[in-house]
Amino acid sequence: MNYYRIAINGYGGEAVFGKATKQQHAFWNDEEQLVGAGFEEGESALTTYMSDVEEWDKTVPKMARFQSEWHEMDDYLHTNGSALDSAYIQIDRASSPEWDAMLGETVYNDSLLNFKNTYNECIDQTEFNLDDVTSEKDHYVFYGMSCEKGTFFAGVVGVEGELDLSKLTFVATELPNNDNLIDNVLYDGEEIENWGGDTRGKAMYMEIWDW
Repeated sequence: MNYYRIAINGYGGEAVFGKATKQQHAFWNDEEQLVGAGFEEGESALTTYMSDVEEWDKTVPKMARFQSEWHEMDDYLHTNGSALDSAYIQIDRASSPEWDAMLGETVYNDSLLNFKNTYNECIDQTEFNLDDVTSEKDHYVFYGMSCEKGTFFAGVVGVEGELDLSKLTFVATELPNNDNLIDNVLYDGEEIENWGGDTRGKAMYMEIWDW
């Protein structure tokens, strides 16, 4: 059995979509109310609030507050991955299936887009559509995203013989804000476990939508 470690690096992030209320939408999209509550600008007010909920709850009306951390507000979707258009793939031989295995020869090290030019069936594109989970009665949505840079995926695959790059599939989900994140990797149809990566936060975005 031969082992290969597959890593995906680039820009991307952690994104959630969850339920919100009409009152929350009204408050967090009202510049005058936000300034009155002490926020310097409306566009980043919700992000500022989520960074110190206990403190801001002193001035934010009860009907507009949130009871959960932003990353827990994932009633509809919670995903994390590298953006499809910025992803770089590195594949190295590994001495074993263990995380701390010694790495050897680099089999592939290039952008996913260049990989796709060679293996044009390697992307399994899906779409998350809020129309499928919201309704006429329940259509206010919390959107939160932590934009990050670094390694989003690292996993090992074991194969008999040599790795066949054409058997790799990268599953990407297009989000309602048009981000397109890689959230799964398959080899010959089988999911490769993601042992996690190492990313650094670059920015935060949070909004309430009337979908």
